[in-house]
Amino acid sequence: MSLKRSIGFAVFVAVALLVSRVPASVIGSILPQTLTASGFTGTVWRGEAAHVQAEVQGQPFALGRVAWTVHPLGLLTGDVVTIKSRWGSQRIDLAAGIGLGGSFYLNDIAVNVGLDWVRKLLPLYIGGQ
Repeated sequence: MSLKRSIGFAVFVAVALLVSRVPASVIGSILPQTLTASGFTGTVWRGEAAHVQAEVQGQPFALGRVAWTVHPLGLLTGDVVTIKSRWGSQRIDLAAGIGLGGSFYLNDIAVNVGLDWVRKLLPLYIGGQ
């Protein structure tokens, strides 16, 4: 291996190690204003926030504890990130990815939220148990 390749490989490994250790709290500084989060642990690749709240159509919506895992190979295979949200009996699980042409999609969505909150968002009659 030439000296140039060795240096290039060493720089690549150093950058990969630095990026893999970026703390999850960095995410808090890039969130949109409609999303607040606190109590970060882990890294940007695999971490969680103790409390997350979103503003949806002017209404606050508590997501509670949110955990995520980023799958870098997902850029090639599909799902880039998996997200799990827990707040009391409320559950939201999903996978998100980027399709060909840069389209964004959600996959494997499982949602269990209170019907009262859904009624506030949708001007439709919703009933059930």
